[in-house]
Amino acid sequence: MPPGSAPSPACVDLGGLAARRRNPPWRDRLRRAGRWFGRLLLLGGVAACGQLPEPFLGNPGATGRQLGQPPEPRLIVAPPATALLSDGGSRRFAATLAHDLRAREVPAFTVTPAATDWRLAITATARDDQVLPRYTVLDPRGKAEGSIVGAPVAAAAWAAGTPDALDEAAAAAAPRLARLLT
Repeated sequence: MPPGSAPSPACVDLGGLAARRRNPPWRDRLRRAGRWFGRLLLLGGVAACGQLPEPFLGNPGATGRQLGQPPEPRLIVAPPATALLSDGGSRRFAATLAHDLRAREVPAFTVTPAATDWRLAITATARDDQVLPRYTVLDPRGKAEGSIVGAPVAAAAWAAGTPDALDEAAAAAAPRLARLLT
């Protein structure tokens, strides 16, 4: 439009009347309502797909039930470092003792302990020509929960780590440890 000329009556916008004719207000409201209805329909469909977990209302869902189960208690029999045995002898003794405890239905293993595992600490003291093994059960926090002193073993056989001496010591200690744990 040239400067100084008046607009033609067809171009004059009378308060958005032309825009309202092209896009009446009820159409906008209908679109908005359709969007909300679609969202509600989508949420309703998701809610109808299954039961939602309600952890504070006594329904924790499948994952909550699984997490709510405490781990199986285990007793870890580590190879004793302070039992007057060689490395090979301490590994053999720990494995034999864990096997004998499992035979008495005590879940004993010779693996690296987790934070929730109970542990069996084995020490030994020499007296004259004998060795007295001592077994201490430790809870997951490391607190001693019980202790027994094993049968005396000949010091020479214990230090040599002979299979017979270690098997006899484990066989003598396993029933007493199983009673201590039950």
